[in-house]
Amino acid sequence: VFFVAELVHQFGHNVLNAVMLDVGQFLRVDPWTPLRQLTGDATDGRSVLSAFHGLYTTTKTAECLDRILQAGVFEGRKQHDLLGRLADNRDRVTTRMEAIDRSRILGERGERMFRRMKEICSDVYGRWAPELRELDTSNQPFVFDYELFAATNPMGTML
Repeated sequence: VFFVAELVHQFGHNVLNAVMLDVGQFLRVDPWTPLRQLTGDATDGRSVLSAFHGLYTTTKTAECLDRILQAGVFEGRKQHDLLGRLADNRDRVTTRMEAIDRSRILGERGERMFRRMKEICSDVYGRWAPELRELDTSNQPFVFDYELFAATNPMGTML
């Protein structure tokens, strides 16, 4: 399960780099502009480009995990792991760009892409809301840790 999620995440970065080769078609600001300058959140260390990449990779991860869960590829512990990763990924979909005037930072293509990614995530997380509602991922480090997830969300209570 880790391998599948990591492949999607890393391929996502590579695909987005290729799609955004001419970054000026997507962003109106220098891609390395600190997001905190636009949001006022002094704790946010990401650049505008990094936040956009984060949304893209979480969107692709959501799509992939959704399809695997719908297809019933895994059962038991692996399905539990998938649901945990999907819940953890859900917590990463907000970029802080939602609350600012994006017309200042995103070009037309960037805004279209931003909205489409948000639609996809909304669809996926709406579909899995009943299964994810009670899951607690507050103990997760940056890289999802199944053992920590299972300690907080025992498999027997879900499946």
